[in-house]
Amino acid sequence: ECEHSGAPKQGGILIPLRSADIKPRQTERRVIRHVHLIDTSIASDNVGDEIIVQESRKHLEGLFPGAYISSSAGHDGLGASSRKLVADADIALLLGSNALAPHNQRKNRFVWQVNRRDIPLLAGKVVLFGVGANRDFDRIHPRQARLLKRLLSRDYVHSLRDGLGLKIVETLGLRGLNTSCPTLWRYADQGPKVPQGKSDTVIFTLTAHKADPADAAMLDILRAQYDRLLFWPQ
Repeated sequence: ECEHSGAPKQGGILIPLRSADIKPRQTERRVIRHVHLIDTSIASDNVGDEIIVQESRKHLEGLFPGAYISSSAGHDGLGASSRKLVADADIALLLGSNALAPHNQRKNRFVWQVNRRDIPLLAGKVVLFGVGANRDFDRIHPRQARLLKRLLSRDYVHSLRDGLGLKIVETLGLRGLNTSCPTLWRYADQGPKVPQGKSDTVIFTLTAHKADPADAAMLDILRAQYDRLLFWPQ
């Protein structure tokens, strides 16, 4: 899906967010001919990123009929080829992961790398698609607030996967919705079947990014409650 020759003959359509008026008026329709995806699963050591992006792409399939879809790696940032793609794109969707942060993003290595030369290319084009935040905060670092305000689109409603992500977006004066994680969207109409009785098997996960002494206590509880433990390393 990353590259093909020739421009699409037909674009997908998104309805931009418009300010609420006293009298309703017809919403302007904007034709989307080129969508660039910022893929946070490429070069990630977190299997969860791959699962979330995979689910996000499934939901994108029918949203942009006829539009050209290009992509680049969120962890590595834009390269020479992807800068050309972003410059040509009508919109850039940041997919999944906990890619929002209240601290100064450009000072540290982060899951969404944005170099200084990339800011003008991404300015006002980035729309969050099932994105979360990595920590709670009392305030957003002033430089981070300026960066996000410049990058994030004001024309569309952003999709956040948790309350912290929504808090960051709303603090910036932008519109967002807590749509939960993209992995749960398949259950929007009907929830999964949940067993009514207790199983003798439990699946648990741990992440190396935020190890905690309480992890050992959790394992002791699981050993006491279940006969069989299945570990899914994240």
